[in-house]
Amino acid sequence: MVGKNDWPVVNRRYPNGSEYDLENKFQNVFFDEIEQILRKKIYCFASNVQTSSSPEKKLILIRFPEISRAYYVLEFKQTDEISYRFDSSGPLENLERMKQAKIRLDAWQEKLGFPICAEKWGQKRSRLGYFFKSSDKDHVLARRDLGGTLIEEIPNLDDSNIFHVALKNSLKLLPDAPFWQIKALAYADIAERFIQITSPDLLTMFGNLGYSSQPRATQRASTSENRPFDTSHKLLEKKINEILDFLAGHADRSIKPEELCDWIQLCYLFDLPSEGQKLFDLLEPQALKNEWLYRRTKRYADLCRLKTPSKG
Repeated sequence: MVGKNDWPVVNRRYPNGSEYDLENKFQNVFFDEIEQILRKKIYCFASNVQTSSSPEKKLILIRFPEISRAYYVLEFKQTDEISYRFDSSGPLENLERMKQAKIRLDAWQEKLGFPICAEKWGQKRSRLGYFFKSSDKDHVLARRDLGGTLIEEIPNLDDSNIFHVALKNSLKLLPDAPFWQIKALAYADIAERFIQITSPDLLTMFGNLGYSSQPRATQRASTSENRPFDTSHKLLEKKINEILDFLAGHADRSIKPEELCDWIQLCYLFDLPSEGQKLFDLLEPQALKNEWLYRRTKRYADLCRLKTPSKG
């Protein structure tokens, strides 16, 4: 198991152009962290998504089973990117699907607040996504202690830069975390935002039976347009009801400390601040045996406290 003091303090730019806070031997942990954060975030609106990380290839895949021969990817190579790739063996099919997707490009960009590029990719494939510029990270510097923990504010963060804004939000949530975790959360936040905005339309156009040469919006609108999200909402409602039953003393099973941490995060994300505080009051740090997870959960509880209206 990697100890806190084992984390390197370098902010290294690798020969292929992408930038990491970790040496190669710690790369698996960095990718695992991003994948776990993404999985939890996406579960809130689409529980059937499949995720997998491949540190050796420097990418994380996110698939909606309803759409064949296409997937989301968060990749760290010459240019870091979060994109949606059409990956059929037929180039004309991929270009046709891209043509249909481009109809929604302006609407997506307006909701996201950052530009999306749609392009032919290689000889056969096509993709749409956000591609991080090298300038996004050139001035992201910080002084850290031997454990990699941030010990002073990151300078030169630009509020017009999408990656810098995500970093600032991550810093507020995880002020005492190692910088690699702050960056992992920033990448996950941008990826989750991109997936949440684009996936409903992509599922409408290309879901279920795979590819069709005709747009599906008309034929599916009245029946299954929101089917994956309806299922997810039911699962989320079930989880929230489980939390409320637990706080009311009606739980029919014991709750592990790690699960309490997940519940507190869920309460913050879905506007249940008083419930989040109550759950945190039940959390025993000595039972958790994970100092970083406790500190992160305490931060969520503090944010819940700020969201709770004062009484009297």
